Amino acid sequence: MYVDRKPSLYLEDLRHDFKNSLSKFEMVMKHLIRY
Repeated sequence: MYVDRKPSLYLEDLRHDFKNSLSKFEMVMKHLIRY
């Protein structure tokens, strides 16, 4: 449950997840472009 968490912390988590997914996407694209 995220009830006791602050919205700012939740936003930080979202931003962190977004960065992770973005870096993964970059890795996949580089891998695809290589071949």
